[in-house]
Amino acid sequence: MEILTLENLIEKIDKNKSLELKDVIQKLQDFTEDINPEESITCIKDIIHCLEQGNMDGAKTICGWEYNKISAYPEIEALLKSSLFADQENHPWSALKNTENNVSKR
Repeated sequence: MEILTLENLIEKIDKNKSLELKDVIQKLQDFTEDINPEESITCIKDIIHCLEQGNMDGAKTICGWEYNKISAYPEIEALLKSSLFADQENHPWSALKNTENNVSKR
Protein backbone atom coordinates (compact mmCIF):
# COMPACT_ATOMS: atom_id res chain seq x y z
CA MET A 1 0.00 0.00 0.00
CA GLU A 2 1.34 3.41 -1.01
CA ILE A 3 1.84 5.93 1.76
CA LEU A 4 0.20 9.13 0.59
CA THR A 5 2.20 12.18 1.62
CA LEU A 6 1.24 15.68 0.63
CA GLU A 7 4.24 15.93 -1.68
CA ASN A 8 3.52 12.72 -3.60
CA LEU A 9 -0.19 13.56 -3.69
CA ILE A 10 0.52 16.87 -5.39
CA GLU A 11 2.92 15.12 -7.77
CA LYS A 12 0.23 12.54 -8.51
CA ILE A 13 -2.26 15.30 -9.24
CA ASP A 14 0.18 17.00 -11.60
CA LYS A 15 0.84 13.75 -13.47
CA ASN A 16 -2.72 12.47 -13.42
CA LYS A 17 -5.45 15.09 -13.56
CA SER A 18 -8.02 12.41 -12.75
CA LEU A 19 -6.84 12.01 -9.16
CA GLU A 20 -9.50 10.37 -7.07
CA LEU A 21 -11.48 12.85 -5.05
CA LYS A 22 -11.29 10.44 -2.11
CA ASP A 23 -7.50 10.99 -1.99
CA VAL A 24 -8.00 14.75 -1.76
CA ILE A 25 -10.63 14.33 0.97
CA GLN A 26 -8.37 11.96 2.91
CA LYS A 27 -5.41 14.32 2.73
CA LEU A 28 -7.54 17.23 3.93
CA GLN A 29 -8.86 15.10 6.80
CA ASP A 30 -5.32 14.07 7.74
CA PHE A 31 -4.31 17.71 7.73
CA THR A 32 -7.13 18.76 10.06
CA GLU A 33 -6.21 15.95 12.47
CA ASP A 34 -2.51 16.88 12.47
CA ILE A 35 -2.83 20.55 13.34
CA ASN A 36 -3.37 21.97 16.78
CA PRO A 37 -7.14 21.99 17.50
CA GLU A 38 -6.84 25.63 18.55
CA GLU A 39 -5.54 26.43 15.05
CA SER A 40 -8.17 24.36 13.29
CA ILE A 41 -9.67 26.17 10.36
CA THR A 42 -13.30 25.30 9.94
CA CYS A 43 -13.25 26.22 6.26
CA ILE A 44 -11.17 23.07 5.54
CA LYS A 45 -13.79 20.99 7.32
CA ASP A 46 -16.47 22.74 5.27
CA ILE A 47 -14.57 21.97 2.06
CA ILE A 48 -14.28 18.31 3.11
CA HIS A 49 -18.03 18.20 3.78
CA CYS A 50 -18.83 19.65 0.35
CA LEU A 51 -16.50 17.20 -1.39
CA GLU A 52 -17.97 14.25 0.49
CA GLN A 53 -21.40 15.35 -0.74
CA GLY A 54 -20.11 15.67 -4.30
CA ASN A 55 -20.61 19.43 -4.19
CA MET A 56 -17.52 20.62 -6.08
CA ASP A 57 -19.02 24.08 -6.69
CA GLY A 58 -19.63 24.50 -2.96
CA ALA A 59 -16.03 23.52 -2.18
CA LYS A 60 -14.75 26.01 -4.76
CA THR A 61 -16.99 28.73 -3.34
CA ILE A 62 -15.58 28.17 0.15
CA CYS A 63 -12.07 28.44 -1.30
CA GLY A 64 -13.11 31.79 -2.77
CA TRP A 65 -14.51 33.07 0.50
CA GLU A 66 -11.70 31.76 2.69
CA TYR A 67 -8.65 31.89 0.42
CA ASN A 68 -6.81 34.16 2.86
CA LYS A 69 -7.14 31.60 5.70
CA ILE A 70 -6.22 28.70 3.43
CA SER A 71 -3.17 30.62 2.20
CA ALA A 72 -1.70 30.33 5.70
CA TYR A 73 -1.18 26.63 4.88
CA PRO A 74 0.79 26.56 1.60
CA GLU A 75 0.62 22.79 1.23
CA ILE A 76 -3.17 22.82 1.48
CA GLU A 77 -3.38 25.77 -0.87
CA ALA A 78 -1.28 23.84 -3.41
CA LEU A 79 -3.44 20.73 -2.99
CA LEU A 80 -6.68 22.65 -3.50
CA LYS A 81 -5.32 24.60 -6.47
CA SER A 82 -4.09 21.49 -8.23
CA SER A 83 -7.16 19.38 -7.49
CA LEU A 84 -10.18 21.71 -7.49
CA PHE A 85 -8.86 24.32 -9.90
CA ALA A 86 -6.54 22.20 -12.06
CA ASP A 87 -8.07 23.25 -15.36
CA GLN A 88 -8.70 26.88 -14.47
CA GLU A 89 -6.37 29.85 -14.63
CA ASN A 90 -8.70 31.87 -12.43
CA HIS A 91 -8.80 30.58 -8.88
CA PRO A 92 -9.15 32.42 -5.58
CA TRP A 93 -5.39 32.77 -5.18
CA SER A 94 -4.97 34.43 -8.57
CA ALA A 95 -6.99 37.39 -7.26
CA LEU A 96 -4.72 37.62 -4.23
CA LYS A 97 -1.62 37.45 -6.41
CA ASN A 98 -3.00 40.18 -8.70
CA THR A 99 -3.72 42.36 -5.67
CA GLU A 100 -0.20 41.81 -4.30
CA ASN A 101 1.31 42.65 -7.69
CA ASN A 102 -0.71 45.88 -7.91
CA VAL A 103 0.33 46.93 -4.40
CA SER A 104 4.01 46.21 -5.04
CA LYS A 105 3.94 48.38 -8.19
CA ARG A 106 2.93 51.46 -6.19
